[in-house]
Amino acid sequence: MSAARSFDAVPAFGDSVQRRLDLLIGNIADILNSEVALYCQPGGKGQPPKVICSWGLGPLHEQPVRPGEGGFVGRALGLERAALEPLHRDYDAGLLAAAGGVPLTHAVAAPVRSARGAGGALAAAFSAAPPDPAQTLWATEACAAMLALGVHQRAALDALLQIDRFDSLTGCLDYAATLEELDREIGRSSRADLNLALCFIDLDNFKRINSRHGHLHANEVLVEASHVLRAGVRSYDTVGRFGGDEFVVILPGTGEADALALAERLRAGIETASISSVDEPLTASVGVAFWRRGIMSEQLVAEADRALLSVKAQKPGIVRRGAGQVGTASPLR
Repeated sequence: MSAARSFDAVPAFGDSVQRRLDLLIGNIADILNSEVALYCQPGGKGQPPKVICSWGLGPLHEQPVRPGEGGFVGRALGLERAALEPLHRDYDAGLLAAAGGVPLTHAVAAPVRSARGAGGALAAAFSAAPPDPAQTLWATEACAAMLALGVHQRAALDALLQIDRFDSLTGCLDYAATLEELDREIGRSSRADLNLALCFIDLDNFKRINSRHGHLHANEVLVEASHVLRAGVRSYDTVGRFGGDEFVVILPGTGEADALALAERLRAGIETASISSVDEPLTASVGVAFWRRGIMSEQLVAEADRALLSVKAQKPGIVRRGAGQVGTASPLR
């Protein structure tokens, strides 16, 4: 297809719709069993493709490859039908770097069409060649059609994503959806040999806020605290509400040092935020645990929870690291 091909521009999305698109692209990665999935549109003359939503990409996800370099993402925007290709270490260096060290070898792409024609491209990358290329091509085209429906008919997003996966108060994933997302990340970490960390966050003295100011006031605190957490994580992290005043943050591809640093930033962000509905500084305690092979999602959550309980038993607000055994925790500061 020529470079003059026109695309329907994707309208600007609000935060809630963007979070749902991010969840949809994660579901697509799960369907395709891919390490990376993204939906992109041309970024303009001389500019890299614009990533609308992605799953599995690291901090460089906004610029996976420049169109003029012949990389797979740039070529995907010119496709008329699904294509599966091996990745090139030079031409696709931008995509490989953006994947955060995942050893990608192959990628598939399909056009995402709008009612008026081209609407961008869905691309997914794998750490090994798909065992059934024909099945992968068919599934990618089906997912591209599903993504087009979600992008261009926003009301369809709720049906596609089963909107009850979101906590109605905070907009974070609910308990069940958080565990599903953690299961997915554990599967990806296992396949690609990636790091994975989990933060268990509890708002200190929240019961006192409830008793002093009432439930409606306390709900305002939860909403504002959730905004701080979602603003403090990276685009590929997940924030879920675990229940009450407890939140879980899933940190894919994140080693010990980076996870502890991010956990401390989240803790400090809660403490320094201007939470309008409390008359004293709001603090949080954080327990951090790290995935190892053979550890399931419930076990990882339990380790982070034990680390959190160890923190709160001593001095709330200090981030500690769960080491996989009851009572073994070391202070970050």
